[in-house]
Amino acid sequence: MTSTPQLAHVVPGKNHRFHCLDGLRGVAAILIVFFHLPSEMYSKLRGPNAYLAVDLFFLLSGFVIAFSYEGRLQKGMRWSDFFAARVIRLWPIYLIGTAIGALHQIVLPHVGMSLATLAKQTALALFMLPDLHKQTHGSFLYPLDFPAWSLFFEMIANLLYAALVKQGVAKTSGLIGLCTISLASLTAWAWRTGNINAGSDAGTFWGGFARVGFGFFLGVLLFRAYQRWLQHRNILATKGPLLAIATTIVTIVALMTPMASSPIRQVLTVTIIFPAVVLFGSLSRLPSSWKPLMVLLGEISFPVYLLHIHFVSLLQLHVIQNLFQRSPSFPSAILFALFCALLPLSWLLNKIFDLPVRRFLTHSYNSLFRATELQPTLRSAESSPRADL
Repeated sequence: MTSTPQLAHVVPGKNHRFHCLDGLRGVAAILIVFFHLPSEMYSKLRGPNAYLAVDLFFLLSGFVIAFSYEGRLQKGMRWSDFFAARVIRLWPIYLIGTAIGALHQIVLPHVGMSLATLAKQTALALFMLPDLHKQTHGSFLYPLDFPAWSLFFEMIANLLYAALVKQGVAKTSGLIGLCTISLASLTAWAWRTGNINAGSDAGTFWGGFARVGFGFFLGVLLFRAYQRWLQHRNILATKGPLLAIATTIVTIVALMTPMASSPIRQVLTVTIIFPAVVLFGSLSRLPSSWKPLMVLLGEISFPVYLLHIHFVSLLQLHVIQNLFQRSPSFPSAILFALFCALLPLSWLLNKIFDLPVRRFLTHSYNSLFRATELQPTLRSAESSPRADL
């Protein structure tokens, strides 16, 4: 018997948001920007462990993907529809980031990529495929948009999770086993290399699977814990603002101080601190006056994460470096200008490009692969609770 397919919403609905998690995601994305600032100009602002924000993103992804899709996958949503939904969700902003990266290669020839290499990288990037040609450290998987490496691993985890759910084998005990194996691998990697910063280049490619395998599937388990803890949510309702402030402070301290400077501390951060932050953040209820800011942070987080590297790369231009040497106050001014450009642009791209393109792609997909009588179901799905990253 063929199950009735259900396309997951790929345009955010309006009924539900995890406001605290939205805010955390935005804060983490901004801290990633600080991590990539040139060390010679901003040594005191670069959080030594801010790259761990990616592990927080993996946790959040597992949590919200389980919230958004687990029930629908169990009730008949096709794996191919889930795949389409995830591609549509990620591709528009990723495409912008890749296009800017390609433009940089053309306009700024000092970056050193030949036209043949640029053509190859563009072809790979259009299909969201990494470059694994050189298995050496520093050979970025996505040289046209470096941060996109995490999208590759997230997509692999997403599709594996959907397959497990569809086959009815995504039991809690099995996911615990998967997380345990991934954690053991991640710990071994950290012990051998001195940190858990794996997956961004071809030389550390295999470590990325341990990193996302642990983070994403722990996020799924946290969602299941959240379901059980919902009965206690009223008790925590009055503590919502306090929980939001506490989780934000803990996240900033973990990412921007030497607290997680050793391998064992990094592992403890992603296994204890981040899960607690996500779980309590999901249970917190915020005052209405806080919600617009949290929504804004959530909306800009993805564009900020994918686009910031192009803004930061401009700081490496010789003219910028010369101005830095001449004026001690210049770094502060240029950093202020960077954020004044990056944050509004991220918000604008989300409104005028990302959402319209996703709506168009969703409609096109429905028209090509859907029967007319299924449209009411799809419209209902589009207005279901929003928890997608």
